[in-house]
Amino acid sequence: MRDVLADQLTAAGSSVLSHAIPAISPDIAARINNWGRWGEDDQIGTLNFLTDEVVKEAALCIRTGKRISLAYPLHKDGLQTGVIPGRVNPLKTMVSLNHGMLGDPDMFHTSDDVVTMGLQCATHWDGLCHAMYGGKLYNGHDASTITEWGASVCGIEQVKSSPGEVCCWTLPSSTAWTCWNRATPSATTT
Repeated sequence: MRDVLADQLTAAGSSVLSHAIPAISPDIAARINNWGRWGEDDQIGTLNFLTDEVVKEAALCIRTGKRISLAYPLHKDGLQTGVIPGRVNPLKTMVSLNHGMLGDPDMFHTSDDVVTMGLQCATHWDGLCHAMYGGKLYNGHDASTITEWGASVCGIEQVKSSPGEVCCWTLPSSTAWTCWNRATPSATTT
């Protein structure tokens, strides 16, 4: 897998990134593959581990209630370096500055901006449609299910109806993550 990706990235002028991709043999990929584990219709993968019981157990680990932001700041000097073509840092444009909405200078005014950005330049959640190998997405879905309109299967919107929706805000803290692993020692995450 690494060799194929490295060749593609090198051909695209991305030799720097090709060195960061670990080698994964087809045998290892087959052993760690979760396709079919939760049925052929599954679109959320290991989020299936986040059952109501696991979330309840993780909540018992909360000691202070302190919240820690995991957000990556949006700015023009962000994490995109041009290694992957098309991925750009946010481009912010002010489209309205202190605009009077009612004609009276003492009444309501607004300032507005727009942001053009590649979705990989900020904190985000990827659905299982984000990566594919051999023309297949997670659980064997064909890569052609992704079009210019987005993904028809395995998109991040599938999380809304999954047990992971509630837990996405608690698991990132190291305490909750440790507790979750302790509460469910047989759970494997990928």
